[in-house]
Amino acid sequence: MVGEYIRFDPDIDWTRFWEKISYEWLLDGQPNPEMSGNPWYRVRAEDSGHRLSARVTLKEYGADPVTYTTAESEPVLGSISGSVQHPTEPILGKVLSAVASVTSAPAFSSGSERTFIWSRNGTPIPGAEAESYTVAEADLGAELTSTVVVSAPGYRSWSETTTYGVGFRGYLSLAASPTVTWSGNSTSTVPTGTVLRASMPPVTGTAPAGLSYTFQWFERTYGEQLIPGATGATYVPTAETVGNRIGVRVTPTAPSYKGTTGTTGFYEGPYVQGSFTGLTAPTIKGTAAAGQVLTAVAGSAPTPAAETVQYEWYRGSTRLTSWDTSPTYRLTAADGGFKITVRARYLRTDYDAATTALSAPVTPPGYFSIPQGPKIRGTAAVGYTLTAETWTDLISPKPSQSTYQWLRDGKPITGAAGLTYRLTAADQWRQITFRQTHTRANYVPGVWTSAAVKPVALFTRLVNPVVTGKYAVGSTLKATVATPSPTPTSTSWQWLRNGKPIARATGATYRLTTSDRRAMISVKVTLRKSAYLDTARHSASRWLP
Repeated sequence: MVGEYIRFDPDIDWTRFWEKISYEWLLDGQPNPEMSGNPWYRVRAEDSGHRLSARVTLKEYGADPVTYTTAESEPVLGSISGSVQHPTEPILGKVLSAVASVTSAPAFSSGSERTFIWSRNGTPIPGAEAESYTVAEADLGAELTSTVVVSAPGYRSWSETTTYGVGFRGYLSLAASPTVTWSGNSTSTVPTGTVLRASMPPVTGTAPAGLSYTFQWFERTYGEQLIPGATGATYVPTAETVGNRIGVRVTPTAPSYKGTTGTTGFYEGPYVQGSFTGLTAPTIKGTAAAGQVLTAVAGSAPTPAAETVQYEWYRGSTRLTSWDTSPTYRLTAADGGFKITVRARYLRTDYDAATTALSAPVTPPGYFSIPQGPKIRGTAAVGYTLTAETWTDLISPKPSQSTYQWLRDGKPITGAAGLTYRLTAADQWRQITFRQTHTRANYVPGVWTSAAVKPVALFTRLVNPVVTGKYAVGSTLKATVATPSPTPTSTSWQWLRNGKPIARATGATYRLTTSDRRAMISVKVTLRKSAYLDTARHSASRWLP
């Protein structure tokens, strides 16, 4: 059909070495240069009524070309497309139209036909076969649809079904916007538990028989958040609505009518407000000494429970930190001799923030400060040398004495009191740390210990893997590697193409594919054993032509 994509998919053996593959599209058996060169083709308007076929020419290196041609297609059909105007509402007595606009149907005006089918709840309405239809009493409460069919000789028919909705008599509109009232509504705020009442404004015009109202209460935040289950004429706000205005949607309803919903104004309706009770000051725990961390412990929980607790630390009357959820503070040299206090602030969505009084103070002596503790650098393996970074020059104030000690499982290593340490077999898979200690008169000793490392041993007698096999597509390569000392508990393989891993090629053998052509092929072996350093070795790379 005009406008559709068709594809010629010959069954070609891609493992053979083709010198040339070419495609041709034929119109009524004759080549057309505008249609050739690709295995796919988009049917043109000028192909209408003609038959299409395709052929492929294959030529191997050193062989004569061979041509294969498909059978011809059925005559090409024209393409019809269009749209139906946006449907109007099915109000009793209203004329509905199913006007179709055909947007793509070249040269089919002669002999074209349009048919119309109007249906009620999916069943065609007798005699309703025109472009328009007038909503009748029988349509009230029923789903109305129209189907338009456009057809023409040599074209595929086009149809579209449009839904108009359920037939109804008309709309009911409120004469005024609804309001919310409550006992003592001289203020704009209410506590939880207050009974709120929605008004029921009259409708415009004559009220129909069976008039009633439906309600939906909502919280007004950035928009209208409907309150599940709050569909009565009254509503009692709960703690979940604290901090929001409460509004209501009121909809008049009657049999075979649609109601127009009225909503309370944006700034109308009461505001539900909350506040904490039962606040107590926090306490401070921790050693008031050089370099130590103090922790604020919150007092008894307020009512209701806070979502977030923040802390603010003071040195005398000077604020040390901004409000933060972290309850800790690391003492600095500048804190020596001052009273250190902390206070807490409780936060909850739509509640006023509540701040406690200051805690009882603690007074620390002078102490050292350092940007960060020591770190261990180097490879954690037997025979390697580790180096400790201490940042001693950045300690404030300058210590009168500094000592260093390497530790094995928390115990000092004899003779290891410098900044470097060469790992031995005794350190294998043990916890190795570095500790620095600084002292000065009238200061608490500053002691910092690094994070631990676990040294492992090294394999010996390591060699690179060797690859054997024919380097040709379809051939299988095999990799082997001599066993190091000690014997690894696991050996894993990864074949590489131009240095990059080949998906799912993780065995000791690998079958070469066409994707490996014109690429460097190699393999990596990784040796593993508990308490030994994982070791990888690469084979030589070889070009696959």
